[in-house]
Amino acid sequence: GLGIFLGGYLSDYFGSKDVRWSLWIAAIAMGVTAPLYYLVYMSPTANTSLLWLIIPVALGNFYQAATFSQTQGVVELKMRSVAAAILLFIINGSIFESLAVIIHLSINFSFVIGFGETIIPTLEMLAAKIFDL
Repeated sequence: GLGIFLGGYLSDYFGSKDVRWSLWIAAIAMGVTAPLYYLVYMSPTANTSLLWLIIPVALGNFYQAATFSQTQGVVELKMRSVAAAILLFIINGSIFESLAVIIHLSINFSFVIGFGETIIPTLEMLAAKIFDL
């Protein structure tokens, strides 16, 4: 949360002077994380590795505030919720990952949910239509 807040604050501050800086802040933060991740992987103990991981994880979230701000700024007011939903869909994964989660849940929890018998054939039919199987 701190990385998102700080990234948004810095993007707004520097972006008010020049709009390009709102995205440069995220790019600089990503560039700083690369050598820090090297230190994480090369740490001799797990404790030092976890300590080195704090900064890259915080800096890794710098892009989120600027991305949402830029997305909300380029669409009409009535399309902001749709734009945010599409952006979250793209950021969080693809449809294939979502289908894999649905299949996993339906197989493993069909005895609890009760729709395992119907969701698997439906997804198989959908995959067959998409990929011409």
